[in-house]
This record gives sequence, C-alpha cells and structure tokens, in this order.
Amino acid sequence: MSTLPSLAIIGGPELGGAISLTLEHATAWSAPDVAFVTAVLHSFVRAGALGAYTSTRAQQPGTGEFELVGAATVAGAGLSFQLRALALDARAFQLLRHMLSRLESDGGMLRRMFVVGTTPGAGTRVAYPAIDYHNEADQYPEAPGKPGFAVVIDDGAYGKARRVLVEYPALVEGHVVDALCEYAAAWGELVEHGAFAMPVGLPDVIYSVMGVVSQFDAITFEIEVPVYAGSELGFDVLLHMLAGYHRRVAPLRVVTIE
Repeated sequence: MSTLPSLAIIGGPELGGAISLTLEHATAWSAPDVAFVTAVLHSFVRAGALGAYTSTRAQQPGTGEFELVGAATVAGAGLSFQLRALALDARAFQLLRHMLSRLESDGGMLRRMFVVGTTPGAGTRVAYPAIDYHNEADQYPEAPGKPGFAVVIDDGAYGKARRVLVEYPALVEGHVVDALCEYAAAWGELVEHGAFAMPVGLPDVIYSVMGVVSQFDAITFEIEVPVYAGSELGFDVLLHMLAGYHRRVAPLRVVTIE
C-alpha cells in the first residue's frame, strides 16, 4: 500500500505565471516511473486547461488557465516540471498528490512534492496536510460561487453509481456536444486516477470508473459515473469545468448532480 507524499507550496493560495514542480523519490528516478508521472501530470494539466482549478478569487469561474511547459528534468532522486497558470487554486495540487501516490516503483516511493509559484508578495512556504473528514472542505478546491447556471444537488444521491445532468436552454448538436464529451472525459481521468479518493481511502485502494456522455432528452445530456468512490467535493471541480464550458462553448441552464 502506498503512502501520500508530503506537499509544500510557496506562492500563496492562488498561483499565476511560472510554476515549478519538483518531485523527490526515495531513489533515482527510472524511465518507467518518469513516464508514469508524466502521463498523470498531462491528465492533471488537461483538466486545469479547461478551467478545473480556477481560484474563486478570479473574476469569473472556469476562466483559469494551465499548461505544461517543456519536458521533465531528471537529477538523481529529483524530477522537475515547469508549468504556467492563470488564477490557479493552489489546492489543486492536493489532487495531483493523490494521483501520484499510485506510483508503484521497485526503487521505493515518492516522498515529497514541492511547488514554487511566482505570485508577487506570497513567499511563505505552506505544508499542506493530508485530506481527512475534518479538513476536506478546506483542502479541496471550492465550488464556483456563480457558475452562470443553476446547480441542483440531490442530497440523497450518495450511492456508487452517479450521474450529472447537463441541461441547455435549447437543442444543441455537433461540436457543442463533442466539446461536452471532451470536458467530461478530462474530469473522468481525474476520477479514475484517484484525484478525489481522500478521505474515503488511499488512492491505490479506492477506485472509480468513469462512464460516457449520452443524450437524456431533447435538451439534456447525462454524464455517467458507474462507480464513484471518493469525496463529494470532486463534483465541485466538475462544476468549475462546466462553468468554463458555459463561457467558452455554449450556455447551460441547469446542472443536476445525482
């Protein structure tokens, strides 16, 4: 069973501009381990590029930006990446922490994650705690305050099989539907990589399964999650992405989480 690496961030609660991410392994990095980390990081960044981790301090939900700049740099037990962001909630790296804890290596484990941003005047180093039932509301990125559409949450829907209904003001088709599938798939990769596993259980013990996007009625599409085993706050990240979709692709009327 894996253990979570420690996570320390310099740069304040909202990160923007250049960001350095350094991962410290117990031993020298192997090529397969670098490949695993790089693939996970691409999934993490892909969702962020679609607005998943937009800070609630931003003027509009879902408008955050995120990208990976260049290739990995390996130096013994250190592995570094350069990122660039706009209005990024620093707590997003808790999700990456969970995802990377699934690293299975014969040479040991991932020990530390160190993130350095360039936010002016925010040079304090903060050690982020592991997410538990007492702090999850503070340690996961929070829901967008005004996503631009109504949000309905079925408080009685906490089974393993879940769905999200996305309702439009009018009939849609073509690239609008294709884009919704893209946004849902990016969030689904986070789900399946264990981004939201804590505090239910360690990410290498808790597994979820993402489904497909299908048409529910004339103006509504269903995002299916056959097995969702994780924090309910993972749906807040999806709401950020749908807020980005609402502004970048097509307006939404209601999103219902069941």
